[in-house]
Amino acid sequence: MNINPKTNIKGEPITLEDRFLTAREVAEICGMSRATIYRAMERNQFTLQHQITEGRVGWLKSDIEEYMRVGFRNFILLYGEKIKQQRIDNKAAIAQANAA
Repeated sequence: MNINPKTNIKGEPITLEDRFLTAREVAEICGMSRATIYRAMERNQFTLQHQITEGRVGWLKSDIEEYMRVGFRNFILLYGEKIKQQRIDNKAAIAQANAA
């Protein structure tokens, strides 16, 4: 999950025109099962979710559009390291919040 949901995968601020998609919507758009999406996320090969509320997460439509625009291989080349760093930052933020 992306702890700081203020920007999309390209680092652009989230606008009011951008909306969150459910796992079902993402799977339909990308032509993958939800399980495949979660496995790809674990391998830093798919954009991370954003925390919407305490019990709800979603993907930004613009992130999914970018994934579809550039394709799987290019997405990993362009954003794989960024996603990996987001995952590290998220784990640190969660650990810090739990320690407080």
